[in-house]
Amino acid sequence: MKKMFLLISFLTCILSTLFSDISIDITLPTLNEELYNFGSLESEEFESSVIEIEDEINEILNKPLISKAISNAIALTSQIPTTNQILRNRDYSFSFGTSATAYTYTFDIDRIEDDITDFNQEDDINLGGGVHVIELNLTFPINKILNETNAFLSIAASHLIKDEYYFDNYFIQSGIGKQFYSIVNENGLVSWTPVFGQCNFSYNYNKAGALIDIDQISIDMEVDPDGSGILPAQQFTIQTDPEVDVGVKSEIVTAAFSFSSSLCLFKSAHLYIGSGLVFNWGKSYAYIDAYEELEIVESVQDYLSDSGSVSISGQAGKDNPILVLPFVYGGLQFQFSSIFLNIPLLYSSDHGLGAGLYLGVSF
Repeated sequence: MKKMFLLISFLTCILSTLFSDISIDITLPTLNEELYNFGSLESEEFESSVIEIEDEINEILNKPLISKAISNAIALTSQIPTTNQILRNRDYSFSFGTSATAYTYTFDIDRIEDDITDFNQEDDINLGGGVHVIELNLTFPINKILNETNAFLSIAASHLIKDEYYFDNYFIQSGIGKQFYSIVNENGLVSWTPVFGQCNFSYNYNKAGALIDIDQISIDMEVDPDGSGILPAQQFTIQTDPEVDVGVKSEIVTAAFSFSSSLCLFKSAHLYIGSGLVFNWGKSYAYIDAYEELEIVESVQDYLSDSGSVSISGQAGKDNPILVLPFVYGGLQFQFSSIFLNIPLLYSSDHGLGAGLYLGVSF
Protein backbone atom coordinates (compact mmCIF):
# COMPACT_ATOMS: atom_id res chain seq x y z
CA MET A 1 0.00 0.00 0.00
CA LYS A 2 2.74 2.47 0.93
CA LYS A 3 4.45 1.95 -2.42
CA MET A 4 1.19 2.46 -4.27
CA PHE A 5 0.58 5.88 -2.78
CA LEU A 6 4.21 6.91 -3.16
CA LEU A 7 3.90 6.01 -6.83
CA ILE A 8 0.62 7.93 -7.20
CA SER A 9 2.16 11.01 -5.65
CA PHE A 10 5.35 10.74 -7.68
CA LEU A 11 3.39 10.52 -10.96
CA THR A 12 1.18 13.35 -9.82
CA CYS A 13 4.14 15.60 -9.10
CA ILE A 14 5.68 14.85 -12.52
CA LEU A 15 2.41 15.79 -14.25
CA SER A 16 1.89 18.93 -12.21
CA THR A 17 5.20 20.72 -12.04
CA LEU A 18 3.57 23.94 -10.81
CA PHE A 19 2.22 22.81 -7.48
CA SER A 20 3.04 22.93 -3.79
CA ASP A 21 1.24 22.81 -0.44
CA ILE A 22 -0.22 19.45 -1.41
CA SER A 23 -2.61 17.63 0.91
CA ILE A 24 -2.94 13.87 0.56
CA ASP A 25 -5.85 12.15 2.32
CA ILE A 26 -5.99 8.37 2.41
CA THR A 27 -8.96 6.37 3.60
CA LEU A 28 -7.73 2.86 4.21
CA PRO A 29 -9.80 -0.26 3.49
CA THR A 30 -11.94 -1.09 6.53
CA LEU A 31 -12.92 -4.57 7.63
CA ASN A 32 -16.40 -5.47 8.85
CA GLU A 33 -17.22 -4.50 12.42
CA GLU A 34 -16.81 -8.00 13.79
CA LEU A 35 -13.26 -8.16 12.36
CA TYR A 36 -10.20 -6.03 12.87
CA ASN A 37 -9.94 -2.57 11.30
CA PHE A 38 -7.30 -2.91 8.59
CA GLY A 39 -6.47 0.78 8.95
CA SER A 40 -5.19 0.32 12.48
CA LEU A 41 -2.53 -2.08 11.22
CA GLU A 42 -1.06 0.43 8.80
CA SER A 43 -2.03 3.91 9.99
CA GLU A 44 1.33 4.91 11.48
CA GLU A 45 3.20 3.78 8.39
CA PHE A 46 0.87 5.72 6.11
CA GLU A 47 1.00 8.84 8.25
CA SER A 48 4.78 9.05 7.97
CA SER A 49 4.61 8.30 4.23
CA VAL A 50 2.09 11.07 3.58
CA ILE A 51 4.19 13.61 5.51
CA GLU A 52 7.25 12.57 3.52
CA ILE A 53 5.39 12.99 0.22
CA GLU A 54 3.94 16.38 1.16
CA ASP A 55 7.32 17.75 2.29
CA GLU A 56 9.03 16.59 -0.88
CA ILE A 57 6.39 18.07 -3.20
CA ASN A 58 6.26 21.35 -1.27
CA GLU A 59 10.04 21.63 -1.51
CA ILE A 60 10.46 21.13 -5.26
CA LEU A 61 7.17 22.30 -6.80
CA ASN A 62 6.80 25.89 -5.63
CA LYS A 63 6.95 28.06 -8.79
CA PRO A 64 6.59 31.75 -7.82
CA LEU A 65 8.24 33.03 -11.01
CA ILE A 66 5.72 31.27 -13.27
CA SER A 67 2.72 32.37 -11.19
CA LYS A 68 3.93 35.98 -11.02
CA ALA A 69 4.62 36.04 -14.76
CA ILE A 70 1.05 34.89 -15.45
CA SER A 71 -0.29 37.65 -13.15
CA ASN A 72 1.78 40.29 -14.94
CA ALA A 73 0.73 39.06 -18.39
CA ILE A 74 -2.95 39.20 -17.43
CA ALA A 75 -2.54 42.74 -16.09
CA LEU A 76 -0.92 43.92 -19.33
CA THR A 77 -3.53 42.16 -21.49
CA SER A 78 -6.20 44.25 -19.77
CA GLN A 79 -4.74 47.40 -21.36
CA ILE A 80 -4.89 46.29 -25.00
CA PRO A 81 -8.65 46.97 -25.45
CA THR A 82 -8.16 50.64 -24.52
CA THR A 83 -5.40 51.44 -27.01
CA ASN A 84 -7.56 52.98 -29.75
CA GLN A 85 -9.90 55.03 -27.56
CA ILE A 86 -8.25 58.20 -28.89
CA LEU A 87 -9.87 57.43 -32.26
CA ARG A 88 -13.33 56.84 -30.79
CA ASN A 89 -13.56 60.00 -28.73
CA ARG A 90 -16.64 61.38 -30.52
CA ASP A 91 -18.20 58.12 -31.68
CA TYR A 92 -20.55 55.48 -30.58
CA SER A 93 -18.78 52.27 -31.51
CA PHE A 94 -18.95 48.54 -31.12
CA SER A 95 -16.12 46.14 -31.84
CA PHE A 96 -15.13 42.56 -31.18
CA GLY A 97 -11.79 40.79 -31.37
CA THR A 98 -9.06 39.03 -29.47
CA SER A 99 -5.89 39.96 -27.57
CA ALA A 100 -2.98 38.24 -25.86
CA THR A 101 0.20 39.07 -23.97
CA ALA A 102 3.36 37.14 -23.16
CA TYR A 103 5.45 38.03 -20.11
CA THR A 104 8.91 36.59 -20.45
CA TYR A 105 12.49 36.86 -19.26
CA THR A 106 13.71 37.00 -22.87
CA PHE A 107 12.35 37.51 -26.38
CA ASP A 108 14.81 34.99 -27.80
CA ILE A 109 12.41 32.31 -29.09
CA ASP A 110 15.14 29.69 -29.50
CA ARG A 111 16.27 30.17 -25.92
CA ILE A 112 12.70 29.86 -24.61
CA GLU A 113 12.17 26.66 -26.59
CA ASP A 114 15.42 25.19 -25.25
CA ASP A 115 14.55 26.12 -21.66
CA ILE A 116 11.07 24.62 -21.92
CA THR A 117 12.51 21.43 -23.42
CA ASP A 118 15.01 21.14 -20.56
CA PHE A 119 12.51 22.17 -17.87
CA ASN A 120 12.33 19.83 -14.88
CA GLN A 121 10.61 19.68 -11.50
CA GLU A 122 13.13 21.79 -9.61
CA ASP A 123 13.21 24.63 -12.19
CA ASP A 124 11.29 27.87 -12.13
CA ILE A 125 11.04 30.24 -15.06
CA ASN A 126 9.82 33.82 -15.49
CA LEU A 127 7.35 33.01 -18.27
CA GLY A 128 3.58 33.39 -18.47
CA GLY A 129 0.74 34.55 -20.69
CA GLY A 130 -2.69 36.14 -20.74
CA VAL A 131 -5.38 35.97 -23.41
CA HIS A 132 -8.89 37.24 -24.17
CA VAL A 133 -10.23 34.74 -26.66
CA ILE A 134 -13.38 36.74 -27.47
CA GLU A 135 -13.71 40.36 -26.46
CA LEU A 136 -16.45 42.99 -26.94
CA ASN A 137 -15.81 46.74 -26.70
CA LEU A 138 -18.25 49.65 -26.53
CA THR A 139 -17.58 53.41 -26.60
CA PHE A 140 -19.98 56.31 -26.27
CA PRO A 141 -19.48 60.09 -25.90
CA ILE A 142 -20.39 61.80 -22.64
CA ASN A 143 -19.94 65.38 -23.85
CA LYS A 144 -22.95 66.56 -21.89
CA ILE A 145 -21.05 65.73 -18.73
CA LEU A 146 -17.48 66.51 -19.80
CA ASN A 147 -16.54 68.16 -23.08
CA GLU A 148 -14.54 66.03 -25.57
CA THR A 149 -14.86 62.98 -23.31
CA ASN A 150 -15.98 59.43 -23.94
CA ALA A 151 -16.66 56.37 -21.81
CA PHE A 152 -15.84 52.80 -22.74
CA LEU A 153 -16.68 49.31 -21.62
CA SER A 154 -14.85 46.07 -22.44
CA ILE A 155 -16.06 42.56 -21.70
CA ALA A 156 -14.44 39.20 -22.41
CA ALA A 157 -15.72 35.75 -21.58
CA SER A 158 -14.78 32.30 -22.73
CA HIS A 159 -15.26 28.70 -21.63
CA LEU A 160 -13.25 26.36 -23.81
CA ILE A 161 -12.92 22.59 -23.51
CA LYS A 162 -10.88 20.45 -25.86
CA ASP A 163 -10.31 16.85 -24.94
CA GLU A 164 -8.87 16.87 -21.41
CA TYR A 165 -7.94 20.59 -21.47
CA TYR A 166 -10.09 23.54 -20.36
CA PHE A 167 -9.82 27.33 -20.17
CA ASP A 168 -12.11 29.86 -18.46
CA ASN A 169 -11.72 33.62 -18.78
CA TYR A 170 -13.90 36.46 -17.52
CA PHE A 171 -12.92 40.10 -17.89
CA ILE A 172 -14.69 43.42 -17.42
CA GLN A 173 -13.25 46.90 -17.79
CA SER A 174 -14.61 50.43 -17.76
CA GLY A 175 -13.07 53.87 -18.03
CA ILE A 176 -13.17 57.32 -19.52
CA GLY A 177 -10.95 59.21 -21.96
CA LYS A 178 -10.60 62.93 -22.68
CA GLN A 179 -9.13 64.91 -25.56
CA PHE A 180 -7.13 67.82 -24.11
CA TYR A 181 -6.34 69.84 -27.24
CA SER A 182 -8.21 70.50 -30.46
CA ILE A 183 -7.43 68.37 -33.49
CA VAL A 184 -4.88 70.07 -35.73
CA ASN A 185 -6.06 70.46 -39.38
CA GLU A 186 -9.14 68.38 -38.55
CA ASN A 187 -10.67 68.53 -42.03
CA GLY A 188 -7.45 68.15 -43.98
CA LEU A 189 -5.95 65.06 -45.59
CA VAL A 190 -3.53 64.84 -42.68
CA SER A 191 -4.71 65.65 -39.16
CA TRP A 192 -3.21 65.31 -35.70
CA THR A 193 -4.72 64.72 -32.28
CA PRO A 194 -2.02 66.03 -29.90
CA VAL A 195 -2.96 64.62 -26.48
CA PHE A 196 -5.61 62.18 -25.30
CA GLY A 197 -5.68 60.95 -21.70
CA GLN A 198 -7.59 58.05 -20.21
CA CYS A 199 -8.00 55.98 -17.08
CA ASN A 200 -9.61 52.60 -16.56
CA PHE A 201 -10.33 49.85 -14.06
CA SER A 202 -10.62 46.13 -14.73
CA TYR A 203 -11.26 42.75 -13.14
CA ASN A 204 -9.70 39.62 -14.65
CA TYR A 205 -10.40 35.97 -13.84
CA ASN A 206 -8.55 33.13 -15.55
CA LYS A 207 -8.51 29.40 -14.96
CA ALA A 208 -6.63 26.99 -17.19
CA GLY A 209 -5.98 23.32 -16.57
CA ALA A 210 -6.24 19.73 -17.66
CA LEU A 211 -7.74 16.45 -16.51
CA ILE A 212 -4.98 13.88 -16.63
CA ASP A 213 -5.60 10.15 -16.41
CA ILE A 214 -2.87 8.14 -14.74
CA ASP A 215 -2.45 4.54 -15.79
CA GLN A 216 -3.94 1.94 -13.49
CA ILE A 217 -1.80 1.16 -10.46
CA SER A 218 -2.17 -2.18 -8.68
CA ILE A 219 -0.43 -3.63 -5.63
CA ASP A 220 -0.64 -7.24 -4.39
CA MET A 221 -1.01 -7.54 -0.61
CA GLU A 222 -1.89 -9.95 2.17
CA VAL A 223 -4.06 -9.39 5.24
CA ASP A 224 -5.05 -11.67 8.10
CA PRO A 225 -8.59 -10.53 8.96
CA ASP A 226 -8.69 -12.04 12.48
CA GLY A 227 -5.07 -11.59 13.49
CA SER A 228 -3.95 -14.79 15.22
CA GLY A 229 -7.39 -16.38 14.87
CA ILE A 230 -8.44 -19.40 12.85
CA LEU A 231 -9.05 -17.58 9.54
CA PRO A 232 -6.20 -17.93 7.04
CA ALA A 233 -4.38 -14.93 5.60
CA GLN A 234 -6.02 -13.58 2.46
CA GLN A 235 -4.25 -12.54 -0.74
CA PHE A 236 -5.76 -9.54 -2.51
CA THR A 237 -4.99 -6.73 -4.95
CA ILE A 238 -5.65 -3.01 -4.50
CA GLN A 239 -6.20 -1.04 -7.71
CA THR A 240 -6.83 2.61 -8.50
CA ASP A 241 -7.21 4.70 -11.67
CA PRO A 242 -6.72 8.29 -10.46
CA GLU A 243 -7.73 11.28 -12.60
CA VAL A 244 -5.81 14.44 -11.68
CA ASP A 245 -7.16 17.96 -12.25
CA VAL A 246 -4.22 20.40 -12.50
CA GLY A 247 -4.19 24.05 -13.50
CA VAL A 248 -3.51 27.70 -12.70
CA LYS A 249 -6.14 30.14 -11.41
CA SER A 250 -5.74 33.95 -11.44
CA GLU A 251 -7.75 36.90 -10.15
CA ILE A 252 -6.26 40.29 -11.01
CA VAL A 253 -7.66 43.81 -10.47
CA THR A 254 -6.04 46.73 -12.31
CA ALA A 255 -6.20 50.53 -12.38
CA ALA A 256 -4.38 52.32 -15.19
CA PHE A 257 -3.89 55.67 -16.85
CA SER A 258 -2.23 56.59 -20.12
CA PHE A 259 -1.68 59.38 -22.63
CA SER A 260 -1.61 59.03 -26.39
CA SER A 261 -1.38 60.92 -29.66
CA SER A 262 -2.58 60.03 -33.15
CA LEU A 263 -2.04 60.94 -36.78
CA CYS A 264 -4.78 60.50 -39.40
CA LEU A 265 -3.89 60.09 -43.08
CA PHE A 266 -6.50 60.64 -45.82
CA LYS A 267 -9.27 60.13 -43.24
CA SER A 268 -8.86 56.37 -43.49
CA ALA A 269 -5.55 55.33 -41.88
CA HIS A 270 -4.82 56.19 -38.27
CA LEU A 271 -1.47 55.76 -36.55
CA TYR A 272 -1.41 56.15 -32.77
CA ILE A 273 1.15 55.84 -29.98
CA GLY A 274 0.93 56.17 -26.22
CA SER A 275 2.31 55.19 -22.85
CA GLY A 276 1.00 54.61 -19.36
CA LEU A 277 1.17 52.84 -16.03
CA VAL A 278 -0.99 49.99 -14.78
CA PHE A 279 -1.38 49.31 -11.04
CA ASN A 280 -2.13 45.69 -10.17
CA TRP A 281 -3.56 43.74 -7.27
CA GLY A 282 -4.51 40.10 -7.02
CA LYS A 283 -2.97 36.66 -7.19
CA SER A 284 -2.20 33.65 -9.34
CA TYR A 285 -1.79 30.18 -7.92
CA ALA A 286 -1.52 26.63 -9.15
CA TYR A 287 -3.96 24.01 -7.91
CA ILE A 288 -4.29 20.24 -8.01
CA ASP A 289 -7.24 17.98 -7.20
CA ALA A 290 -7.66 14.24 -7.48
CA TYR A 291 -10.00 11.69 -5.94
CA GLU A 292 -10.40 8.02 -6.64
CA GLU A 293 -11.85 5.08 -4.79
CA LEU A 294 -9.69 2.02 -4.26
CA GLU A 295 -10.82 -1.18 -5.88
CA ILE A 296 -10.25 -4.39 -3.96
CA VAL A 297 -9.85 -7.49 -6.10
CA GLU A 298 -10.13 -11.11 -4.90
CA SER A 299 -12.18 -12.70 -2.10
CA VAL A 300 -11.10 -10.34 0.68
CA GLN A 301 -13.92 -8.08 -0.49
CA ASP A 302 -16.26 -10.20 1.62
CA TYR A 303 -14.53 -8.92 4.76
CA LEU A 304 -14.65 -5.23 3.85
CA SER A 305 -17.22 -2.61 4.78
CA ASP A 306 -15.31 0.16 2.92
CA SER A 307 -12.72 -0.33 0.19
CA GLY A 308 -11.04 3.04 0.90
CA SER A 309 -10.01 5.98 -1.27
CA VAL A 310 -7.19 8.39 -2.04
CA SER A 311 -7.50 12.14 -2.61
CA ILE A 312 -4.84 14.74 -3.42
CA SER A 313 -5.53 18.47 -3.29
CA GLY A 314 -3.73 21.73 -2.73
CA GLN A 315 -2.36 24.90 -4.23
CA ALA A 316 0.87 26.83 -4.53
CA GLY A 317 1.53 30.03 -2.66
CA LYS A 318 -0.50 32.94 -4.01
CA ASP A 319 1.84 35.09 -6.12
CA ASN A 320 0.98 38.73 -6.73
CA PRO A 321 1.71 40.68 -9.91
CA ILE A 322 4.21 43.54 -9.90
CA LEU A 323 2.43 46.49 -8.31
CA VAL A 324 3.23 48.99 -11.08
CA LEU A 325 3.98 48.05 -14.69
CA PRO A 326 4.94 50.72 -17.25
CA PHE A 327 3.89 50.14 -20.84
CA VAL A 328 3.98 51.76 -24.26
CA TYR A 329 1.64 51.00 -27.09
CA GLY A 330 0.94 51.82 -30.67
CA GLY A 331 -1.20 50.65 -33.49
CA LEU A 332 -2.71 51.10 -36.89
CA GLN A 333 -6.41 51.46 -37.58
CA PHE A 334 -8.02 51.40 -41.00
CA GLN A 335 -11.38 53.08 -41.48
CA PHE A 336 -13.72 52.02 -44.30
CA SER A 337 -16.79 54.26 -44.02
CA SER A 338 -18.27 53.21 -40.66
CA ILE A 339 -16.30 49.94 -40.41
CA PHE A 340 -12.84 49.88 -38.83
CA LEU A 341 -10.03 47.36 -38.33
CA ASN A 342 -7.68 47.99 -35.40
CA ILE A 343 -4.30 46.29 -34.88
CA PRO A 344 -2.70 47.34 -31.57
CA LEU A 345 0.68 46.37 -30.10
CA LEU A 346 1.77 46.78 -26.48
CA TYR A 347 5.20 46.54 -24.88
CA SER A 348 6.35 46.71 -21.27
CA SER A 349 9.96 47.38 -20.39
CA ASP A 350 9.51 44.70 -17.75
CA HIS A 351 9.50 42.10 -20.58
CA GLY A 352 5.88 42.03 -21.65
CA LEU A 353 4.70 41.97 -25.25
CA GLY A 354 1.07 41.95 -26.39
CA ALA A 355 -1.06 42.32 -29.50
CA GLY A 356 -4.69 42.40 -30.53
CA LEU A 357 -7.00 42.35 -33.54
CA TYR A 358 -10.40 44.08 -33.57
CA LEU A 359 -13.14 44.60 -36.13
CA GLY A 360 -15.87 47.12 -35.40
CA VAL A 361 -18.38 49.70 -36.53
CA SER A 362 -18.72 53.35 -35.48
CA PHE A 363 -21.57 55.81 -35.91
